[in-house]
Amino acid sequence: MTSPFRTAILVVTLAGFAATANGQDFAKGMAFAKAGNHVAALKEWLPLAKQGHIEAQFNLGEIYRKGNGVEIDLAESLRWYRLAAEQGNVNAQITAGFIYYDGKSGLQDAKEAMHWARLAAQQGHVVAQSLLGVIHAQGKGVPKNAVAAHVWYSTAFENGYQNAGRLRDNLETTMTPEQITQAAEKAKTCLSSNYTNCD
Repeated sequence: MTSPFRTAILVVTLAGFAATANGQDFAKGMAFAKAGNHVAALKEWLPLAKQGHIEAQFNLGEIYRKGNGVEIDLAESLRWYRLAAEQGNVNAQITAGFIYYDGKSGLQDAKEAMHWARLAAQQGHVVAQSLLGVIHAQGKGVPKNAVAAHVWYSTAFENGYQNAGRLRDNLETTMTPEQITQAAEKAKTCLSSNYTNCD
């Protein structure tokens, strides 16, 4: 997919934990990464990630996905993203969702893409909300559903993601007036329900 998502989901803010030995080790890894020494960063983060440090897990996912100091390994990156995602890291959730949706290296799984994108969307992640719109609109591995796609595009747009508005407007050219009205009503419900009643 041509993707505003590819750029948007890759732009994340990395933050460390302070005041603990783990936080200090994590911060050392961040300093190495900022200096371009990703091999040293990996050495700092790997033990922390194995202990369940959520940001270290996410950052290992980044290292393996981008090939920073290692060979690109999407399966390995996905393993670390999923561990962070299971702990509620919204950036790991949307990235896992996108990897499953994109399907490179044989990792395509529409059910998993929906699962992780939905978790991020329910936390208010606008790119995840828009990705759910794309999944429903394209029907890649799931039945096409223009109304559900419109709802998620509208939700992302209302939350400030301008590209979702363009995607929604384009989708409307294929929808009936009745479908558009239905979608608008559902979008209101979605927004008022904290994104739990959207499809």
